Amino acid sequence: MILEEKYTLSNGIEIPKLGLGTWFISNENAGQAVKDAAEIGYRHIDTAQAYSNESGVGDGIRACGVKREDMFVTTKLAAEVKSYKEAVESIDTSLKTMGLDYIDMMIIHSPQPWTKYRGEDRYFEGNREAWRALEEAYKAGKLRAIGLSNFEKADIDNILESCSVKPMVNQILAHISNTPKELIQYTQEKGILVEAYSPVGHGELLKNEEIAEMAKKYGVYVPRLSIRYTLQLDLLPLPKTANPDHMKDNADVDFVISEEDMELLKNMEQIKVIPTIPSGPSTQNSPSSANVGITLGIFNTFEVDQLYKTFSYFGKDLSLIRALISKVLAPLLCANAKRRYQNSASITTNAFCGFSQPKSKGSKGRYRLSCVYSSITLKPVCVVVLIRKLSCGNVSTKDFMAFASPKLQE
Repeated sequence: MILEEKYTLSNGIEIPKLGLGTWFISNENAGQAVKDAAEIGYRHIDTAQAYSNESGVGDGIRACGVKREDMFVTTKLAAEVKSYKEAVESIDTSLKTMGLDYIDMMIIHSPQPWTKYRGEDRYFEGNREAWRALEEAYKAGKLRAIGLSNFEKADIDNILESCSVKPMVNQILAHISNTPKELIQYTQEKGILVEAYSPVGHGELLKNEEIAEMAKKYGVYVPRLSIRYTLQLDLLPLPKTANPDHMKDNADVDFVISEEDMELLKNMEQIKVIPTIPSGPSTQNSPSSANVGITLGIFNTFEVDQLYKTFSYFGKDLSLIRALISKVLAPLLCANAKRRYQNSASITTNAFCGFSQPKSKGSKGRYRLSCVYSSITLKPVCVVVLIRKLSCGNVSTKDFMAFASPKLQE
């Protein structure tokens, strides 16, 4: 049974092969989610400072009835922490917030602050400083293992060239239709375990008929096929759910995908979304015949999470919401689009930002967010559409505005 299986990290520490992700689980609900998971048999819980639920996770660890030494808890150093002093303080804050004597593993959430994600500045020096703080906490026994998240080859090399303790993991976005083979191979060759967050592709894989047909072939649902896929790549999947029934299903992966089907899944085209663009300014000059719809991986970032969760606080104040989109979300998406589309290197943020609530049945509490990007040389327009259920759980209006206000004034 997968819940009883473990990988061995480069420092000899064992880590359960399947973990429970807690992204988007509110602090109020995190404790119960951990207790439910522990009762089912999970022994690996993944959280982050950015999730704002470390306290709830810690409560769940203490109250779950499982010996502390039998639970493996991972948290993440906030992406914005890029100095030794800040990192030291952040590590101690997580220990205090979680109410734990030690944390099993702490990883740097991103090589760059989310507002600069995949930008030109790699923050090499800041990452070395943060890593030095993690090394010291590891040697002091505060952390049993340390690692990275969202690090690409150059970022990994930066750490390896200066570290006294090698990273034990690199947690990345990896799922069917988005398998960064070269990065996975390089990381594994360096003796670093690769963890896969969002192994079900933020739910997008559930909509794919080809994947659904293959899951049916094995007598399973898409999430189980997706999780099994990552395991057969020797990755450690971290599916997120607060639903005990889904936790059980996600752990029921004692089947084998054939080599032929694995090859099909590894080479599957990235899932695309063809959006319906809400009416808005500055779209008339876009070459609509060249529109391309695609879900970009930027949506796993902390700041974007806060946008979606905070929309519900502002109700019908669409002017403020549009300002938040254009001044906070749009630059992130534009930077990511430039990275993804080498043939559109001159992509710039278009003036259009749309925000609407669909009128279709069953769409209450769900919103459609659209941003359009156009290059000044009229190369293909990148259209990004994401529908997410809003959550009021993990962030206060005050905390979010402390982050967003400076950007709104720029």
